[in-house]
Amino acid sequence: MKCNKHKGLKLEGYLLSVIIPTKNRYRYLIECIDTLNRIKSNKLEIIIQDNSDDNSEILDYISKLESSNVKYFHTTGIRSQTDNYNDAIANSTGEFVLGLGDDDSITSAAIKVAELMKLYDIDACNMNMFGYYWPDVFNHNFSKPPLSYDRRSPKLEKVITSEILDKYLSTGMQDLKYLPRIYHGILSRRVLNKIQDVSGAFCPGPSPDMANAVAASTFINWHLMLRYPIIVSGSAYNSAAGKGLRGEHTGSLSQVKQLPKNVEQGWDSKIPKVWLGNTIWPESAKQALKKVGHLTKADSLNYYPMYARVFIKHPEYRGLVLDNIKGFRSSSLLYFWCLREVCSWFTRTYKNKLKVFFGIEYTHKEIISLKKACEMAEIHLEKDINSLDRLFSNLLGSK
Repeated sequence: MKCNKHKGLKLEGYLLSVIIPTKNRYRYLIECIDTLNRIKSNKLEIIIQDNSDDNSEILDYISKLESSNVKYFHTTGIRSQTDNYNDAIANSTGEFVLGLGDDDSITSAAIKVAELMKLYDIDACNMNMFGYYWPDVFNHNFSKPPLSYDRRSPKLEKVITSEILDKYLSTGMQDLKYLPRIYHGILSRRVLNKIQDVSGAFCPGPSPDMANAVAASTFINWHLMLRYPIIVSGSAYNSAAGKGLRGEHTGSLSQVKQLPKNVEQGWDSKIPKVWLGNTIWPESAKQALKKVGHLTKADSLNYYPMYARVFIKHPEYRGLVLDNIKGFRSSSLLYFWCLREVCSWFTRTYKNKLKVFFGIEYTHKEIISLKKACEMAEIHLEKDINSLDRLFSNLLGSK
């Protein structure tokens, strides 16, 4: 069904809304929708939030779909990535929301997890992912296997939300894996509405994934981490992940179209004004904390882990880092975090190699499409899907 009105359509009954903000990437989006559309469930809503310059191709594709749960929205003019995310969430109706990139997908197990979250009144759950590299990544001298995932038995654990947020603040907000969020996670509508009521947006910051995660963390006491790969996380050549692999996720803030026009206004003077994941994430975290009223926590951000990563990974911006390094103590802290980052990189590298060697991480070298990756994912999960009920009841009690 095609729908392009922002308000007025509120169909009830959807448990899980999958939102896909997108712009000028139909090559990936169409295959993404195809893989989602294979999941036949009246509990699943698929929201396509499109800001493409010319949407005639996708309109033709959508018109041929026989799926009432696929909802398409198109906005004209320049919209930031955060605007697109906020629009997508506003247009969704499910009790829970899961955010994807247009080169990602999910398995049918996502619906099962949402059902259990509703049963046990859980606001947020993160889960492991299948890693998938699109063929166009391999056309540019990339050597990793197309599909990989953790093949260990499923495991469920509670995460104290404030503790993990404090940990990430102390390490420069360079990660969000264990934070509750919609991007590659499942978050309740209840929490999303609280964020919007207080901050005026579902994603109150220039990086929607980090801003949403940090804001959500202030409204949740604890959330769940599920070691069970449910999301197929794609990396295409033109995606942020793909650019990151090539070291191209850089540039002047004012030249990046996906960022808000006024992104430099109010930017923290201690964070270099360049478009890097290492800088956008801590800035987004600080903005989100301020907008939900946690000013003290925003001031607790440790800048030095961020400085160290920029200093090591992006030599062209070392001058911007050194502008913030004053005196012996500051220099010593930068040196300490640089040394720690190098040691951490070696640890992660060899840990990943050991996972493959001992069979903890499975790799597949013949997957050539997102559709095939999803089919492989469903086969892998089929044998363990019934164990999810037991995991939730063992941790949270029987229902």
